[in-house]
Amino acid sequence: MGGVGGLAVGGALVALSDPSQPPCALVGDRVAEVYGPAQRQTLHAAFLETELPYAQASFDSTTKVLDTFASRWAASAESACLASDRGEQSGEMLDLRMLCLDRGLLSLSATLEILSAVEPAEVRESAKIAAGLPDLALCEDLDALPKLAILPATPEQAAELDTLLPFVERIRAYVLADQFGEAEALLEAHAEALERSTYPLIQTLYRTWQGRLLFDRRDKQAPAILEQAHLLALEHGLDIQASRTATGLATLYGAENNLEAALRWVESATALARASGSNRLQAVAAATASGVYARAGRHDDAVD
Repeated sequence: MGGVGGLAVGGALVALSDPSQPPCALVGDRVAEVYGPAQRQTLHAAFLETELPYAQASFDSTTKVLDTFASRWAASAESACLASDRGEQSGEMLDLRMLCLDRGLLSLSATLEILSAVEPAEVRESAKIAAGLPDLALCEDLDALPKLAILPATPEQAAELDTLLPFVERIRAYVLADQFGEAEALLEAHAEALERSTYPLIQTLYRTWQGRLLFDRRDKQAPAILEQAHLLALEHGLDIQASRTATGLATLYGAENNLEAALRWVESATALARASGSNRLQAVAAATASGVYARAGRHDDAVD
């Protein structure tokens, strides 16, 4: 593929072909359009408006996370572009790397939207909300990337990527910020288009967050929807997403005290996380496993 719909790959190729600029000089600048001085100022004002004595400290800890993410994003985007400029990777690998980075940029935008409307009760949790941003290390792991995403196979799927992925990433951000009402409203507003999608990545992410919201409501359909997301991920080689759905299912069954099922999903999540090579994914699987093992009375396993 020459590009992924209307995402960042086109911008990367422009930077490569612009003779007035050094190779890839501009590709990392896209993050500043989402998180720059103006957005930082808006965020600062939102925190100070709460008039809480720890508002400044919370702002400082939150922007430290955001600053680190933005710097990592810019460096990773430039690295991806330069690797193609030097002929070190295929066009498909560039597309996968830029798709991964675009998802990170969409998540950053959604997270800033949430933080800029922060309520006094949420200020203490603001750094935790920021820490829910995606793991950009995966965007640099050439072995892991095919397990994280699949490129659109048709122009129709590319169009679905452009139009639906921003909504999916906003839903993700709201769920991770425990703002389930907002996430559910957004999902319902776009459910018809999401249901019609033929693009495996969108299908899998949609079912994942749909299942997560059903779990929050203690809806009995939650396990079936999450298992559907898990099977979709495995079917299309999205093992990293499959590890996440397995972790979600382990948590769900653990909360229902169905320890046999919970332990089965813990083992699946752990195996998939280890195979991914992602330290963050392994840490999440390990924490989930520890909780499930403790519920099952297997305290030695919980400690390990």
